[in-house]
Amino acid sequence: MERTPTSYPENPAPYFSAPLIAEFAKQMVDPPGGDDRIALFFQGMLDVLHGREVPPELQHEVGVHLQILNTAILDSEIVPSYAANKLLRTFQKQFMYRNTGHEYPFTTRSVEPWRSGILTVLLTPRLNEVIQDLITRQTQSNVVQRYNALKFILTSCVSPDVAHPQLLDIGCSQNLGLKKIALGGAFEDVRIVEPRSNGNTRQNRRISYKYNSLSRSPFRIGRSMGVDLYDLRDEANAEWVYACSSYPSELLNEARLEEARQLKSMDVMNVSFTQSDISAALRINTDVDGDIPERRLYDVAFASTVMYQMTKTEREKTCQLVYDRLTPEGIMVIQDFVKLDSRQLRFSGPGSDKFTYRTVVKNKQTDFDKSEEIFIWETARCTKAQLGLGQLMVAGRLLTVSDFLLPG
Repeated sequence: MERTPTSYPENPAPYFSAPLIAEFAKQMVDPPGGDDRIALFFQGMLDVLHGREVPPELQHEVGVHLQILNTAILDSEIVPSYAANKLLRTFQKQFMYRNTGHEYPFTTRSVEPWRSGILTVLLTPRLNEVIQDLITRQTQSNVVQRYNALKFILTSCVSPDVAHPQLLDIGCSQNLGLKKIALGGAFEDVRIVEPRSNGNTRQNRRISYKYNSLSRSPFRIGRSMGVDLYDLRDEANAEWVYACSSYPSELLNEARLEEARQLKSMDVMNVSFTQSDISAALRINTDVDGDIPERRLYDVAFASTVMYQMTKTEREKTCQLVYDRLTPEGIMVIQDFVKLDSRQLRFSGPGSDKFTYRTVVKNKQTDFDKSEEIFIWETARCTKAQLGLGQLMVAGRLLTVSDFLLPG
């Protein structure tokens, strides 16, 4: 794979801020998920910033447009890691849906198509759409694999007295996760690493096998609802979500893409979608006679990779709304970039990578104000995890997930 040096000289024309250039260099050397195509994108961006392979007659125009792009990023007031994340997504959207001279995803392990595509976007009106996305949108993804943890918790913790539990999915994006669970779709296998196993790989394989068996087992849900601010029937919103949902190399996985296309096109029994914020979705309305209809209560609420983008006040309001609409034995599952201090959640904030991706549970039956840490994921792709020390209610008993997966 063609690579330029990992150390770049100071840019003689300060088109971008130094912290952002440093973030580009970091992601070129150590890209998220180890995706070498992300490394190539940022290598291409750094080449353009430093005028490498940019024709002399275009360098002034490119510089002017880079300054416009940098102004849009600075006006967004976001941290460098999140700015880099959004920039990759905005350009990926252009590569996927607007002709930039090369078929995307780029299969060659060379920086040339990335550098060429970046220049094409910078030198055409497509830049206006990039800037609009940077200013007005937040990263929004629908990684269906993240729902494997919800499936495990459903099959493990929901009381057998609840025949068909009703689920609420907050920030459901394309609403693919609930559909996959309702249809009994299989998730990719998860590798569980249990810290107390002291490196005993046989034990790790044993608990991984039990976890994956539970997450694959058939499970019927009742009337369930996905809620999201964005209406994915709007093609502009759909394009943005698709561009955000995959690393570049993941777009080469045709089976995964085909599954997403099929789920999106399906109407699945018991799974509905509401475009609104959570408070509007759960608001009680009166009917024409002035009577208040019976409220629907949910057995499980799920919030995946959405609350870290909320303010503290919004998070507290969301948790209170959910608490009010859970059954007495209901739980709320939060999956996000968080850490726990005395079982209280602290969120990293949009774009911050200072906290690890975790699955935690709030249990209305015990103490809803406290959070139980269930899984600590290696990445937000949810294919490898350590077991947390928090407790789940299983068949009327509070058990750590380790005790549940390793009885005796």
